[in-house]
Amino acid sequence: MNKNLLKNPVLSKFFAFSAGNWISLIVSLLSTPIITRILSPEEFGVFSLFTVVLNLLLIVSMLGTDQSYVRFFYEVGEQFQKILLQKCLVVAFGMFFLLSILIVAFNDYVGVLLFSRKDFSLIVLLIIGGFVSIINRFALLVVRMEQRGGLYSTLQVISKVLDFAFLMLIYLSGLGILKYNIPIISMIISYLIVSVMAVYHTKKHWTISFKDNFLKENPKLKELIYYGFPLSIALILTWLFQYIDRFFIEKLGNYKELGLYAAAFKLVSILNIIQASFTTFWVPLSNKKFQESKDNKQFFSDMFNLISFLMISLGFALIIFKDFLSLFFGRDFSGAIYIFPMLVFIPIMYTISEVSVVGINFYKKSKWQIIISLIVCIANIFGNILLIPYFGAKGAAISTGLSYILFMLLRTKIGRRYFNFNINKISLLTGVIMLVIYLQINTFIETNSYIRFLGITMLGLYLVFNREIIKRFLNGY
Repeated sequence: MNKNLLKNPVLSKFFAFSAGNWISLIVSLLSTPIITRILSPEEFGVFSLFTVVLNLLLIVSMLGTDQSYVRFFYEVGEQFQKILLQKCLVVAFGMFFLLSILIVAFNDYVGVLLFSRKDFSLIVLLIIGGFVSIINRFALLVVRMEQRGGLYSTLQVISKVLDFAFLMLIYLSGLGILKYNIPIISMIISYLIVSVMAVYHTKKHWTISFKDNFLKENPKLKELIYYGFPLSIALILTWLFQYIDRFFIEKLGNYKELGLYAAAFKLVSILNIIQASFTTFWVPLSNKKFQESKDNKQFFSDMFNLISFLMISLGFALIIFKDFLSLFFGRDFSGAIYIFPMLVFIPIMYTISEVSVVGINFYKKSKWQIIISLIVCIANIFGNILLIPYFGAKGAAISTGLSYILFMLLRTKIGRRYFNFNINKISLLTGVIMLVIYLQINTFIETNSYIRFLGITMLGLYLVFNREIIKRFLNGY
């Protein structure tokens, strides 16, 4: 391998930010066999639904201020970054306080609507988890925007280790806590500890100092909300098309099916880590590159073609060897192996589209995020209604996977409308079509040597077709 590849500053940043995620994956793989033997699919389903609801509470509370913080961080300059953070926190906690009052006032109705049960412990944990999640979100954002990849990775590992450690400690303590609450409590505690650590290491941003000109300093609160609110609507719609399948499975099926579906997402964890790592370093990097030179489109073209090729290739590889991943599950969760194939499109399409969507973000055309999310959300709802009654959780996976392809195509089409750069369309579409075919086969047919050989052959053809990208990648682009 050309030594220039290792010296590439972009790849160096990616490895710095992703290192923690990869170590976290190892921790997750080691802990999954234990967790899937502690919890039943039904209990795992409740925990899964709780995390989905907590995510929605976080999105609504934020009102898009986390996105505003990212967008204006470099623009306001170092002098005003502390004020920028304070303004975002004021909006987020103010909205969260109002939502908490409503949740507590109508806790029985909320419990039945969201969890199909009246369990006040879930409501209490939801509010505590929401408060901690807001702090955690901004604390890690500050680390990201300072581009401190080593610290970010360390915090990710600590969070994962603490999560599992507290889960085992609570389970073995015999306190009589409902089993589905155990992973919820351990998750909240780990979030809190990591948040405190992140704040400590970035404390210059967290010094509270409400000056007389707090409301007047740029960017003004109105500008932050004006930019972030449309994005929050888009995120809510994105949340719908990402997670509506779980509600349909719970309503049209049961918590066991939901537990298997949630477990299937663990099998996609390798690609999810790549997606999270890429997004973590790409958002600040892309904004910085754009601020430095608005005409540097070759950089974005190279990144799009490279990321598309890598993600599709990894998708093939993961499915070819998917049977080995099933060894990490208990017997009760074995059915997840045939649910997860189409789910690999979630991290693949999202990661690819993060490069092509930059035009919408750079030129603050956030209304398109709403339109795209709405279109894809409607498509996924119809897909779930049509497929879940016939195929159960498999149907939900198919609908979600296809919806993410549509999501990527729309983000790419509209993003390039404002910031146009060349992409290898033939390579992208060929890879997507080939992968769809292979994933469908692996969803409905039990894996055997012939199917595995077919996958290796298709991947080989795709690699040959993209040999120029491979050469450029090995030469450090």
